[in-house]
Amino acid sequence: MALFPCPECDKQISDKASTCPHCGVPIRIKKSFSEMTGSEKILKVLSSLIIFLSISFVSALGLYWVGTRIFGL
Repeated sequence: MALFPCPECDKQISDKASTCPHCGVPIRIKKSFSEMTGSEKILKVLSSLIIFLSISFVSALGLYWVGTRIFGL
């Protein structure tokens, strides 16, 4: 059992606690990738891929638009 400070009241709480016993703030501990279930891993990878492809598409569209305005392509 490891102890860490509560993000709200800075008192030491267990890493197993779901809420701080002192102030009652909910504690959310992030899972590492190896602790995730198969469906959580798939969801995380797919959401990252969708974000990457969306940013790439918008960037390519912007470069195309700039190219047509500057060079008249």
